[in-house]
Amino acid sequence: THQAQPEVRIAGDSLQIRFKQQGNEGQLYLFRPSEKALDTRIPFSVDGDYFWTDVGALKAGSWDLQLIWRSGAHDFQYDRKLYLD
Repeated sequence: THQAQPEVRIAGDSLQIRFKQQGNEGQLYLFRPSEKALDTRIPFSVDGDYFWTDVGALKAGSWDLQLIWRSGAHDFQYDRKLYLD
């Protein structure tokens, strides 16, 4: 098994993701449980192990983050709750 859980953090208006390996491509989903119309999908592709995106325009409150990505020959999924100020 691969220990692929990325580090996810909010710093100011940016959502930062550090992957365990280099070369990652996939989709970042941000689901707003209380307001489905605000659900967001962000495609990404990074050669390194780091991805960030601006979340300053997103409404404050509770969000569900889902990452679905491929690194090398392996597919991964990671889910967690986020709270944006």
